[in-house]
Amino acid sequence: MKLPIRFLLVNLTCLTVIFLVGCTGPIVKQAAFRRDPRGVRRGHMLGPFSGRVVDADSDKPLDDALVWCSWTFMRGIGSPAPFGTRVIRTRTGPDGNYRVPTPKALPSSASAQLASLSLVVYRRGYVAYRHDWRFGQQRRPRRDFAQLYNVVRLSRWSSELSHAQHLLFMGGSGKLREDASQELAMAAQELDNYDPSTASQPEAPPAKAEHQSLRRTIAQRLLDGDDVRAVTGFVGVLDGSPLKSAGDASSSWHLRAVDRPERYDLALRFWRLRGDALTAKLEELKKALPGHEPRPAFGDGAFMIKQGEILGLAFGDPSRDALVLLTCGSGQCSDETKLSSLVARITKRLGQLVPAKAKKKGKTP
Repeated sequence: MKLPIRFLLVNLTCLTVIFLVGCTGPIVKQAAFRRDPRGVRRGHMLGPFSGRVVDADSDKPLDDALVWCSWTFMRGIGSPAPFGTRVIRTRTGPDGNYRVPTPKALPSSASAQLASLSLVVYRRGYVAYRHDWRFGQQRRPRRDFAQLYNVVRLSRWSSELSHAQHLLFMGGSGKLREDASQELAMAAQELDNYDPSTASQPEAPPAKAEHQSLRRTIAQRLLDGDDVRAVTGFVGVLDGSPLKSAGDASSSWHLRAVDRPERYDLALRFWRLRGDALTAKLEELKKALPGHEPRPAFGDGAFMIKQGEILGLAFGDPSRDALVLLTCGSGQCSDETKLSSLVARITKRLGQLVPAKAKKKGKTP
């Protein structure tokens, strides 16, 4: 019995469609990043990727930096299920260049889709780089990544940063975790020394209830990122948080320059002291900070220090029971003029936030 030609054609067409659908590659959404730094054309999530890794301070190329790229795939419509991953690892050469090719043998299915992409650059002693997010106290998206000819600027590690948070930021597995094994031990030590009581109240509680709000926020209110930009012309991102090692200061504030070396950071410490205690603290700071020079323009006992790439200025205000120490890296305060301008702003704001004590009236004869 012969089958109708129409029936054979329909079945052949169906078989062809099924074959083609079964061989379809994953669905890839439009990339949020550009194809190259100077263009407007969107990049492709599957790559290839290329770029150069340099030291953020010196702009010198960094060799042997690990470039770890991972793609995660899902399958299904409505409630998709995992459908495999692809990982490519490479290292930068002496010129700091890297190239990550498009992964081979991609999952093929009618409902296969690329769920996520992660490109991480890591070198021991530096803050890791992710193509989508910046490391810091607050999660901020990265907007300067490009698929091709990308420039990765790695900042040197700072003692103020947390290894535990850094590992969470990097994520990854396999070779990436192997390279960061030393950080894993440091993160474990951090967690062993973790004190929940100090985490909930990072600054010392005030002696008087009426000053509670002031003492908890005074350092932050005395200096902010806008002040720094207005004085130094800095155009980067400043991430603010209390200092981890503020000593006996009543309040502290650390402005860390994101993706920049420590010499772009600033730190402010504030004490509420009166009378002899204020004078004694100034003398204590002088002993702890050698190489100081008097700066009477900012009050009795005020002094400036210069240690390596850090400038600092300490001054007391007996009329407000206040003592302030500002330290500023040479990336922001390249000379004493900028440091003095910042201190002048702090002095003005201190006068606005903390009223001066009323002068005692003399006894009438």
